[in-house]
Amino acid sequence: MAMAATLTFISDTNSYAPATIECPWKYDTLLREKAPVYHDKDNDMYVVSNYELVNEVLMHPELYSSRYMEKMLSKEPFPAEIMEVYAQGFRIGDALLVSDGEIHERHRQIATKAFSRKRLEELAPLFSQCTSDLLDKLIPKGKMNFLEELATPVPMNILQQQLRVPNEDMPRATEWSSILESGFGGIDKSLERLKYEAEQTVECEHYFAEKIEQEMKRIQNTGKGERDDDLITMLSQSILDPDCPMDMTEAISFVINLFPATHGTTTVALTACMHRFTDNPDVQNRIAEDPALIGKLIEESMRHETPVRAFWRRTLQDVTLGGIQIPKDQYILLRTSAANRDSCAYENADEFNVDRPMSRQHFNFGRGIHFCAGRSFAVHIITDVIGQLSKRAKNFKFIEGKNSFLHKPNMLAAGYQELHVEFTPRR
Repeated sequence: MAMAATLTFISDTNSYAPATIECPWKYDTLLREKAPVYHDKDNDMYVVSNYELVNEVLMHPELYSSRYMEKMLSKEPFPAEIMEVYAQGFRIGDALLVSDGEIHERHRQIATKAFSRKRLEELAPLFSQCTSDLLDKLIPKGKMNFLEELATPVPMNILQQQLRVPNEDMPRATEWSSILESGFGGIDKSLERLKYEAEQTVECEHYFAEKIEQEMKRIQNTGKGERDDDLITMLSQSILDPDCPMDMTEAISFVINLFPATHGTTTVALTACMHRFTDNPDVQNRIAEDPALIGKLIEESMRHETPVRAFWRRTLQDVTLGGIQIPKDQYILLRTSAANRDSCAYENADEFNVDRPMSRQHFNFGRGIHFCAGRSFAVHIITDVIGQLSKRAKNFKFIEGKNSFLHKPNMLAAGYQELHVEFTPRR
C-alpha cells in the first residue's frame, strides 16, 4: 500500500504562507510530483493536487462531504467577546456550497431557478447598462483601478437584483460581501477586526431577515410574492410551506453563503480575466476584431490563474485515494490551482494560451453536484465587461508603479488586491 510522502519543503512553504498564496505554482508542482495525496499533519488535513484525483473527489459526494465549516470554526474558536456578538444574530448552519443531501437538494433547486437562463435574459440588459454607465465616467480618464471601479460594483448587481438591495444600501452590502468572503480564507485577524466583522455580519443577517419577514407578510396577505423567481420570494415561500423544513435561520444561512459564492467568486474571476487581457496585447487586438474570442479568454484565464484555488471536502467513510488510505471524518483540501496546471491534463500547462483546445474542463466553477449554479451569470458579466472595454478603448497596459500584483490573503479565493490599468479611448 502506498504511503503519503514526507515533504521537507512543506514546513517552509505551506499552503498558508503568503509567498505560496502569491505564487503557488512551484508548490503545486512539487505536490503533484512527490505527493499527489499529501498528509499535512501540522494542519490536520490531506492535500490533493492532481487533476484525476481532484475530479474523483468532486464526482463522489457520497464519499466526500461538502460540510466542512467545522474545519473553519472548531480548530480555534473565536474569543468569548466575539461569540457574544455573533449570538445576537442567527446560528448559521449548512447551506448551498457547504451542505449535502436533502438540504443541498432544496437549496440547489432555489439557486437553479434564481440563476436560470430566463432570469439572466431578464437581467442582462440591466447588468450591461450598469457597466456602460460606469465606463462613461472611466473611459475619458484613460485609466482606472479595475478591481474597485468595475470588478467589484458590476457583479454586485447580481445580489442587488436577487436580494432586492436598493441603491442606497449597496455600499453596506458590498462591505458585507467582502467580510463574508474573507471568512472562508483561513487567515488570522486582529481582535478588533474580528469584532467589527462579527458586528457587520449580524447586521447583515438582521437586514435580510427583515426583508424576508416583509415578503412573508405580503404572501400571507395577497397569496403571492413580489416576484416568483428572486431569492427573497423563494426563501419566504419555503419558510411558509408546511411541507418544507426551512426556517428563518436556514434562510439566512443560505443568504450568508450566497455572498461569497456569487459576488466574491465573480469579482476574482473578472479581475483574473482582465489581468490576462491586459498582459497580452495580441489577445486585445484579436478580441477587438473578433469578440467571440472572449469566451476562450475566460476559460483559459480561469484555468491558468485559477482565482478559486481550492475546495474543502470531508471523508464520510474510510477511503483509498491515489493509493493513500484516508480515515473517516478527515478533511481534504483540493488544490484546484494545482489540478488546473497538471501536465497530464493539459499540454504545456504552465503556458497561457488563449487558443488552447479545452478537451478537459477546468475546476474554477466546481464539478458534479456543486457545479456553480450561477456560472452563466458570471460568464455573461465577464464577457460583457471585456467586450465593452474592447469596443471603447485600446492599448491596455498596467500602470507602472501602481500594481503590487499581490493577492488578498485568502487560501480559497485568491483575488488581486488591486489592478490599475491605463488605456487609450477609441474615437
